[in-house]
Amino acid sequence: LLTPLGLALLIIFTVWALALCLTNRAFPITSTVASILLTVYASLVRGFGPAVHTDVVLLLAMYVLTGFAWADVLQFKFGRQKAPPGSWSSYPLVTIIALLCLSYTLVGFNRILMGGWPVFSGNTMEVWTIDASLRGYYFNTGIGWHVAEWPVVALFLKLGLPGITCFEVTAPLCLVSSHYRWIFLPVMLSFHLLSLVFMNIFFFDDMFLYLLLIDWSRRFPILRMRPASTASSHRDQAPVEASSAVPTP
Repeated sequence: LLTPLGLALLIIFTVWALALCLTNRAFPITSTVASILLTVYASLVRGFGPAVHTDVVLLLAMYVLTGFAWADVLQFKFGRQKAPPGSWSSYPLVTIIALLCLSYTLVGFNRILMGGWPVFSGNTMEVWTIDASLRGYYFNTGIGWHVAEWPVVALFLKLGLPGITCFEVTAPLCLVSSHYRWIFLPVMLSFHLLSLVFMNIFFFDDMFLYLLLIDWSRRFPILRMRPASTASSHRDQAPVEASSAVPTP
């Protein structure tokens, strides 16, 4: 595997599996294969590169889609109430958002419990910013290591850490409050953009998952899925209505 040919084949098969998932043909099988290949790929990156956690939630999201796909198949085959696969499409999406919020909450509580007051009262953000900038990661803006020369910026980062921690800890409120979501989204988007500028870390995976926090069906009714029972009842009634219009001999 750890040869140019082996790594190239890993990339090719991973992209091929993901493309098959988009076709929605045999999704439980293709998503399982894609999940395994993505796990191997992520493990290799963390074995030889920076052990960042930017794409962990996106990987968990793939596991969720795979798990619910198999749950749909088992329910359709062995459940008492037969429902076509995909009838409960909102369940995996809500689960993915729950995992996203949980990841923020765990990070926030870990910072509070493990770091304590010194994390917020000292020059923690200044040290983290300089350290992350010197490491480089995938991006390199060349700005973070100058924070020590800018007292106002260093103070701004220091004051922002407690606020961001509060939003991280209270992230699960996004699951129950639409009003809180519209506060959470701009604050955390700003946080991630500042992380890119000052720390060379970009959580683009989480920012893509933010799309699931928006209730698209409420704003665009055409996106609402018609329940399977309603659709089937319309199909069952159509022949009856058509036959009633035809005179009987």
